[in-house]
This record gives sequence, C-alpha cells and structure tokens, in this order.
Amino acid sequence: MRAVAWLAAAASAISATAANPPSSAFGPAGNKADQLRIFWHPSESFFTNLMQNGFNTLIVHNSGEYNPKIGRCASRSMSEWRNRWLDVLEGEGVGIVVKMTFVEGLSRAKMCNLVTEGGEVAGRPDPRHPDFMPQMRRAMESVLELVPDRPGVFGVQPSSEVRDHGQPAATDAARALYLAETGRTVPKGISRSSPAHYTQIAGFPVGRVVPDDDPLLLFYRWWWRDGDGWNVYQSEMARMFSRRFSHPVASFYDPLTRTPPVWGSGGEVTFGNHWVYTDPLPIKVLYAISEQHAMVRGNPGQGVLTMLQGISHRNRIAPKDATPAKHPAWHDTYPNTLYPTTPAALLREGLWAIFARKVDGYAFFGGASLFDLSSGSTSFDEYRKRTYYQFTDPTAMPVVEGLIRSVGVPLGPLLRAIPERSPEVAVLESFSASMFAKRGTWGGGGATFDMAVAAEMASLQPEALYEEDLARDGMPQSVKVLLMPECDVLTETSVRVVRDWQVRTGGVLLADRNLPPAILPDGPLPEIHPVPDGEANAAAHAAAAEELLSRLAPWYSPYASATEGIVVHVRSSRSADYVFAINDKRGYGDYVGPWRRVLDKGLPNCGTVTVNRRAGAVYDLVRHAPAAFSCAGERTEIPVEYDTNDGRLLMVVDKPLSPLSCSRDGCRLTVSSPDAGALVPVEVRFASGRPLYGVVRDGLFVCERAGVDPVHVVNLADGRRYTIP
Repeated sequence: MRAVAWLAAAASAISATAANPPSSAFGPAGNKADQLRIFWHPSESFFTNLMQNGFNTLIVHNSGEYNPKIGRCASRSMSEWRNRWLDVLEGEGVGIVVKMTFVEGLSRAKMCNLVTEGGEVAGRPDPRHPDFMPQMRRAMESVLELVPDRPGVFGVQPSSEVRDHGQPAATDAARALYLAETGRTVPKGISRSSPAHYTQIAGFPVGRVVPDDDPLLLFYRWWWRDGDGWNVYQSEMARMFSRRFSHPVASFYDPLTRTPPVWGSGGEVTFGNHWVYTDPLPIKVLYAISEQHAMVRGNPGQGVLTMLQGISHRNRIAPKDATPAKHPAWHDTYPNTLYPTTPAALLREGLWAIFARKVDGYAFFGGASLFDLSSGSTSFDEYRKRTYYQFTDPTAMPVVEGLIRSVGVPLGPLLRAIPERSPEVAVLESFSASMFAKRGTWGGGGATFDMAVAAEMASLQPEALYEEDLARDGMPQSVKVLLMPECDVLTETSVRVVRDWQVRTGGVLLADRNLPPAILPDGPLPEIHPVPDGEANAAAHAAAAEELLSRLAPWYSPYASATEGIVVHVRSSRSADYVFAINDKRGYGDYVGPWRRVLDKGLPNCGTVTVNRRAGAVYDLVRHAPAAFSCAGERTEIPVEYDTNDGRLLMVVDKPLSPLSCSRDGCRLTVSSPDAGALVPVEVRFASGRPLYGVVRDGLFVCERAGVDPVHVVNLADGRRYTIP
C-alpha cells in the first residue's frame, strides 16, 4: 500500500518557509505563513473596522456582469474602487480577491443553454457548450484590463454555487466528448445528477456490491469530476487570471463539498472553501472540515478554507409563522427578515472549531447581517421592510472580532502549521451509495453527517474517507475504527480493502442496517433522529456520542477526552500535543431561544481534559502562561473552566520549554530553541509598526525586518520576554 498523503492534503500552495517568514503581521500580502482571515463581500464602510480587527483578505465584487453583445464586462467599477481603496489596503498588508460574475450575463442572455433529455434549460449555461469558454475568456480579458498588477491583488474567485441543479447534457456533442475523454460510450440510464435508485435498475447486484468499472458509476464519476464542465471552467479562469500578474496569485472556489464524495470539486484552484451554517450544532464544523480534507486529497497541494455564515435561515432558528409570547425586540423591528444574524454563541463555538483544525484560513459571510447598515441611503422604514439579510444581533460581530484579535491573529501562523494527527477513527462516505442509493451529506446534512457529529462530540476525531482513498491508498495504517453509515452500495475494491483491513488489523467496524452483507460489522451504529427542538436535538446527539463510546470501549478509547459538555480535538507536532478543548454547553437565551429551535446561549462549565501521555509541562497558548495539570500513570489531567461556550488551546510537552535564544545580524533576527520537536509561537515587537507573529519550527525562526531599534520577542507559550538591543 502506498504511503498515505493524508496529512499533507490541506497544505497550502502559497506558504512561507519556517526559516524565512515575512515582514508584516498581516497577510497575505505581508505574511504568507499566516492564516487567511477573510471577509466575503463587505460594505466599504466597514473596511477599516475589518482591518483593525485582524481580517487580512477581502473578497470584492467588482468584475461587473458580462455582456455577450459587446463581448466584455460592462462595469468599470474596478478602476473606481481601486482609486479609493487599493493604496490603503496594500499599506495594511491586506489582499483583495476579485469575485467574477461572468456567468450571470450568459444566463440573462439565455446563451450556451444546457440541453438535457427533457429539453433546453433556459438560463442555465452549459460549460461544455462550444461557445461557453470563448465567451468566458473574453469576459476575463476585459476585466483584466482594469485590474492592476499590484501586490494587493491576492486572487480571484471565478464563480460560486454553479454546480447546483446540474444535469448531464444530452447532445451529440456531449456524447462525443465523453467518448473522446474516456474512450467509452454513454451508457443507458443517464438521467439527472445521479442514476435511478438501485431498486429500479434491472439486474443490479443483489448484494449491492458493484464492479469498479460499472458503466453508470464510471459515467457519473467522470461527470462529477469534469464532465459537467464547471471544474474545467474554474481551472481555466484561474490560469488566465494568474498569467496577468508578476506575483503569485491565488484562486478560490466554493462550496467545496456540496457534491457527492468524489474528488475534483472546484478544479485546480488554490483554495477550496466551504461554508457552514452553525445551527443547530456548531461543533459540526469539526467534521465539515474533515470532508474538505477528504476532497482536497484528490488534488495534492490544494489548500482548505472554511467559512462561517453570519446569516441564518430564519425558518430554522426563529420561524416567522410561530411567534412566542415573549419574543425579542428584533422580531418587531425587522419582522420580514428571512436571514437574521447568526447567534453570537454559535459563531464563537464555530470559530473555535475552525481553530482546532488544520486549515489555511477562514472566512465570514453576511456583512448585512453582521453590521448595522440601517443608516445607509435607504430610509429606516424602508430598510426594516426588507426580507433579505438584517442586522438582528449586535453582539455577534464583537464576539468574532474579539476571538480573532486574541487567538486568530497572534496564533495564526501556529494554527496553520500544526499537523493533524493521523486518524484513528474514520467515516467512509461512499460515492457508489450517493449515486445508487441517493445517500451523502452534500456538504453538511443527513444521517452520515449526524453520525459524524456525534463522533466529534465523543472526541473521536473522525476523518472522512472516500472510496477513492481506498482505491488509491488502501486503508490508512493508523485507522483503528471504521464507521460506515449509509454505505448501502460499495465498489468491489472498497469491500476488498475493508475486509482486508478487518482481517489484517482486527480493526473495529460499526455500521447501520444498510451495509451490504459482504461485510460483517462488529456492532451497530447508534440511531439518531434529529428533531426541531434544540434541547432535544442536542441531547439526541450527545446520547449517540455516549453510545458510540460505550460500544467501542472493549476495543478502543480516544487519545484525549474530557468531562461532560467539553469536546476535545488534538493536533500534534513531533514532541508536543496541541489540545483544543471546546465547551459545547449551551442553553436557550433571549435572542432566538424563545423559538426553542437552537440553544443560542453559551453556558458556564468546568471539568477535566485527559490526554493519554505523561506531561512534564502544559501551557495555555491563549493566556500565554503555564497551566495547572496532574499526572496519573501515563495520563495527564488538566482542569478547565469556562464562563461561556468558549475554547482552550493547551500545549502538552514532556518537559518545560527551554529559554529561547535571540540574536540579530543587521536586519536579520534569529530566534532559536533546543526544543526542535515543538512548534513554539512567538511575537516580535518592533519600536514602530505592528508586531510580527510566527512559529519557531524545527528550532528556528528567522525574521528579515529587524531594523536598528530594540526588538522585543515574546514566547506566546510560556510568556517569557526577551529584548535584543
């Protein structure tokens, strides 16, 4: 079996070496080792606020809509916008990403329409139409005339949400394309974005194990990877944009995993982004990122971004047709809004879940719900009648900004650098079942996702596995437990790999009643029945988490655990563990709590985090100080206490950290440590300007902007300070 490229999958294609960090606290223009902290489409009136609170990348909406009659984008707003803001943003080290809106122009012109078995679909372009890419290239060329070759232009987002409601084309050209790219003819039974249910397919294998070369499976794998044309479009637009610049630029696509579990989503963009609604259980962000890791394994070097929605669907958190007797004031002020602000407590916990995972950055969307825009050009009376995004929770954005300032900025390079642990618990997501049994999470829902969230609540740290992982790499050697929900249909290779793993390693397999009889599980998965009541729903997932731990107890226990209500996720360097302990205890508050759909108020909690190693020291990386702990045999117990549903980041090492050594040679500052197996976060403060944050990696950190004034270095683990005259 080939060595698994598991942990390298989320590494960014744009990163700085440890020995040559950049020269500014803010990236991406100034600090490529830092995480991207992105705001999607903010109002210009809040640019300054976002920069001051640590956001370093802004997605702007400036391409204009493509007009096929004149062969270019009609808007010249990029030039106007550049004159107002680009100098300021570059001075702050903040990068912009240009969001393209080309496709809308073709949709309105009803050009390059998709032709399906049911006929032409007006307003839905087909990227494989022979005229589509020539039109898009002209659109890109017209925009590039307006985008300056300057460092502040960080990247491009060619499109978003374009794959929804897609269907295979049913034209001679489409059939010829499939033949040319695969050497195969289009099989019978092609319908929409998946074939008929297996119960309606004549001759389908009784045991629900299909050959790897099943014609329908091969066709839909091709269609979801490249056949619908959108991934091809993303890749080509990213290349065109990149060629315009004298510096490296990034490209983005979202939503990354709103597809079946098959590699290729987004094409060859630099970063795959996926957004998550944090209701009703914000801890689900942990597993959403696992699915992103699985997706980008098919495109080594592609980075991962995760976005939290600052908007919520009102029908899910505070339905309009149900008004509690005691309801909040925002309900009367903005009675028509369909997208109120996401509760602050859910954003707080969701952001901590992002901190816990190895990602290249994170983003927020929903400026009109996160910032008060009521004093704009529209009268307040007209503003409050809107049915779209509304600013209903003034506490939400201060929570986000506070966490970014206290955790995201000072620890950004560390959060990007810490490797994930090799997975011991995996969840198999079957493409075959997605196609033939209509299964799948489609980016964040369904029985598989509910089971994975319960596993996260049990601190099992489940990682998503695709059938493609098994076919290419076999089962990861580290996996001890395999969870198989909704695996109604599997390929022959998947069955062979799973059975071999069971025999060879004695690994534990839990599955639901849908598992093909060719595989024998060691026990059943708990059943979860989500309900709209927030308290009951959280209790159902917590009960499933306890049941999972109980069923696995004879064979397996997680590396780290905690007392009730605390979820633990551990990442590790060579000699240090980084323990993220998140308080998941919430109750009904005054904001949307009266509807009883969401537990919207963080509650106090205290308890103990246990790690299965003997520690010589523990450090609180947010408080930058040693933390209390005790050892019992080969276990370390760390007491934790929370005022609300907050998080802790605890660094566990075999012995206390050694003092840092700091020296300067002209403009070159060197910080070194004998603790080479640990990643140590540091802050470098200059006499003027912002501090620089970085990581002592492999015992070394080098800064090329030391200047001639005294420099102060702070070890952000133990809090010790050093001055270099």
